[in-house]
Amino acid sequence: MRNIIITTSRRPNRRIRSFIKDFELVIPRAIRLARGHLSMKDLYFEALNLNADRVIIVSDRRGNPGIIRIYKPENENLVNIVSFIVKGIALSRERKAPQTTDVDKDKLRLIAKPVSGEKIELEFAEAFRIGLHAQLYYKEDYESIISEIKAINERDVQVKFKYKDKSIGPRIKLGAPHRMIKIKQNPSQRDPAG
Repeated sequence: MRNIIITTSRRPNRRIRSFIKDFELVIPRAIRLARGHLSMKDLYFEALNLNADRVIIVSDRRGNPGIIRIYKPENENLVNIVSFIVKGIALSRERKAPQTTDVDKDKLRLIAKPVSGEKIELEFAEAFRIGLHAQLYYKEDYESIISEIKAINERDVQVKFKYKDKSIGPRIKLGAPHRMIKIKQNPSQRDPAG
């Protein structure tokens, strides 16, 4: 499986830096990268150097994470494939949740688990599969981080991450932009790494 780069828009504040540190914890094979003055083209080449096939950029809105965009390096560019609107976060330190796991992150898997099977939960689970290489839920095991996706209403979900039945990482309230998944893939074109 390939790596995933997690970074920010330029000049992030402390809360966004804390969020990506938390988010890195729950994404297997994630590499946190300080953005600095890197352009999108520079991020493309960083992805090649780090054997990453996804680049996550967290942008701010009023001092908080506002949108998560997931890109795929392709044809010397970064192509936006999935985007989420961030409507609220609770960092692990704010909830006094563990900020580390006791297993090698290269051995972990991310599992997308729709809590009740509502349509919006299934849409987010599919977006996690495409953007974060999550596997769709089939059973829990202790080498997995479970992302529990629970519908709040028809467009918004709350995502909680668990490892060994304990809450870990950030708790995120996400809203779906008009086109959450940018590329519709038919089964024959699915990403082999996903």
